Amino acid sequence: MTGHTTDKMSGRPMPPRRLPPIRFSAVDCRIVASGMDWIDANYRTWSTKGRMPYAHPELRWLPKSFDRGRYNAEFMEQVLAAGKAVNHIYDHGGRLYDFTMFQVAALILALRIVTQNVRHEHFKSLVKDLPRRSKRLIKKLEKHRKRAKRACIVAVGAEQCRARQTEWQAFVRWLRIHFCQCACLVRHKHPRIALLRKRVTTFVEWARAELLDRRDPVPPEPELRRLVRQAMRYVQRGRKGYTLRHLENDKVHASAYFCNYVTLALEKQQRKKTMRRPASRIY
Repeated sequence: MTGHTTDKMSGRPMPPRRLPPIRFSAVDCRIVASGMDWIDANYRTWSTKGRMPYAHPELRWLPKSFDRGRYNAEFMEQVLAAGKAVNHIYDHGGRLYDFTMFQVAALILALRIVTQNVRHEHFKSLVKDLPRRSKRLIKKLEKHRKRAKRACIVAVGAEQCRARQTEWQAFVRWLRIHFCQCACLVRHKHPRIALLRKRVTTFVEWARAELLDRRDPVPPEPELRRLVRQAMRYVQRGRKGYTLRHLENDKVHASAYFCNYVTLALEKQQRKKTMRRPASRIY
């Protein structure tokens, strides 16, 4: 992408200045090409068979409010064209000319995909020092991306360039969720965790009801939940002489215990706020 500037002396438009090429060694080119091939293979599988094997595992059950991004055919064509250009110099390395800032950003995304898959042992690393080499390449590509962004601002204006960047961010989010998700990043729900959360929620409701009955101040929900969890830890450590199961079976006892604990904790916090430290003396 190039921009038109004017001569400061004559005011006449100057010919567009060509951006410097992106230089890749053979090894660097192979690293980037593996990530671009990943995107290309997933796109072809989706366009021909309608399947997304590396989409988010819970994509069908995510709430409607979840931002899934937005597909953009123009940006996808730019990404595929960038992949073809990289594969053209796959064996010997070389230079890439006239890359837009979105195509350079696609190369950075491909590097991150390769690094993630190697770290999770889904890919076999092409080089020994992949993390260090990847960081160096990303730093290099970021300079080219910023240079291409400045050329875009000169060519089309800051507002239109900003609007295109917003569209690109939505497209990259769609690309990550549908093509670049790794099952290793998904935290599988464990039934014990759900049971513990349900127990905490029950104790919080009992403590809030008891505080309202006593007309004592009720802290905000996050603070109340934190204090209840702290009181539960006291019981688990054997400081009270009874267990959490005993509190679950005795609602009156549990309500009084958590209510007293929250009240004392709030009073302690208030005393700390009102305490005045003596002024330091200078000898």
